Amino acid sequence: MNSDKLIPFAVFWLTLALDFALGAQDLTITPGATGCEVAKATIDKVVGSLIFKVKDNYIFERVGHTSVFGAKVFIKGSVGIWQLTSANLDSCKKAMEKLKYEEKIRSILCIDFSKAVFEDLKKPLYNLVCAYLLLEKHGKCPWRAEISEQRKTWKKITGHDLGSKFETSAKTIDENYGKEGTACLVCTSQPTDLIFIVDQSGSISSR
Repeated sequence: MNSDKLIPFAVFWLTLALDFALGAQDLTITPGATGCEVAKATIDKVVGSLIFKVKDNYIFERVGHTSVFGAKVFIKGSVGIWQLTSANLDSCKKAMEKLKYEEKIRSILCIDFSKAVFEDLKKPLYNLVCAYLLLEKHGKCPWRAEISEQRKTWKKITGHDLGSKFETSAKTIDENYGKEGTACLVCTSQPTDLIFIVDQSGSISSR
């Protein structure tokens, strides 16, 4: 395994080890947890697991910013940071079965997604795993520069059109990309009881 692949793997296990050692509350599996820092921690956790093969090209950062803590576009009948519905959950489970990812998700991320119910999608980790499964089934994600194409891809895999605000949010977070700790997200000061953060300095990056 080369060094590029070792870095996210190391970040993933370091995150879990620190969480266990400090007795910290893991907001990535806390129902209703939201906000930029929670989204960032959840994305880092899933990317660091090395389960999924399709490169997401920051689409999940963009959708999170558009949906919840940025433009705040709400999809009727959806829950969670990535605003998924019960129909999406059904599609996710079918995708997981087809891709044979059930055991990987259970053993590496420590969640039994096969038994997930709609209420579980309120937990950021479940919500994002579902979104990743939809993208993985689709097979590809447009490049980061292809913002309008990413919007179309999200609509295709979820059935949800986030509108022009997706493109506005994408440009906003791209303008801030490169700042320490942003990970392509704009994390503004906001009330949060988040403890589940390994490193906000930007000194370790999983992507």
